[in-house]
Amino acid sequence: MKITASQIGSINPAYLEKVKKSSQGSAADTTRPADSVSLSSDVAAIDAAREAIGALPDVRQEKIEALRREVQAGTYHVPAEKIAEKILQENQLSRIVRK
Repeated sequence: MKITASQIGSINPAYLEKVKKSSQGSAADTTRPADSVSLSSDVAAIDAAREAIGALPDVRQEKIEALRREVQAGTYHVPAEKIAEKILQENQLSRIVRK
């Protein structure tokens, strides 16, 4: 069977009309759901914790003042056991780092 240009011309507009109608109908029928974001309740707790931490002073001024008064008065005392403990801890850490 031989197809001529006149036959194609008559088929082509009908086909195009059908394609237009089907694409318009399918475009109206298919709707995409909108994007959404849902944050857990943990986010609110984390924000509250950050605000609370931000409100704290960087330095515990009352403790510094108490220690300053003890040092100036000559009453500041550090137990020898605590000093020895810290020296041993530092020694162990330096050995671990060297390995």
